[in-house]
Amino acid sequence: HDRGGFAAAGLPWGIVGVGAGIGLSAILWMPVVIVFMKSRLMIRPRDLILALGPPFAAGALMFILVRTAAENVPWAGIHPFVRLAALVFLGGAIYIGLLLTIANTHVAQLRSALGAMRS
Repeated sequence: HDRGGFAAAGLPWGIVGVGAGIGLSAILWMPVVIVFMKSRLMIRPRDLILALGPPFAAGALMFILVRTAAENVPWAGIHPFVRLAALVFLGGAIYIGLLLTIANTHVAQLRSALGAMRS
């Protein structure tokens, strides 16, 4: 699917807008993904939603917290690149922390897959 259009639409609002555009794209495409997974791979919609729920919740909470920081931290006098780097680092730290907390099964599966790729 085309996330580029949604990401481009968010450009006027910076990294937070781009992230929101990509998130909106994922939400809008979810019904298509569910139908595809059910028909082609025989994965029940409930199982897919349970698998995608924790990462989605982590991403949504990350968005809210980064947006709050972007709007409430006094950024006056700080170079835009430094601001962007700080928000990206904050978002990454929040997302990884949340995944380790609420989606530890996903993290274990990712570690296993990366380990298999190294072998």
